[in-house]
Amino acid sequence: MNYYGRWMYSTNGNLNKAGAPFLLSVVGWFLLTILCQKTKMEEFTGLDLAAWNFGIGLVFLTLSNISIF
Repeated sequence: MNYYGRWMYSTNGNLNKAGAPFLLSVVGWFLLTILCQKTKMEEFTGLDLAAWNFGIGLVFLTLSNISIF
């Protein structure tokens, strides 16, 4: 998450620089969603972490699609 903080608050960073590593990080949130479902993290923690990860992935996917297209 430190990478996102440095990128978001950077004076020279912007969404025009979104490239392959940024898109791969979006895929990681959806893979983490699947991992949370397979390991039944909701039963273990009492929190629906799969839904949280899916929501974060959608936010970053929307940002990257807006910046690319």
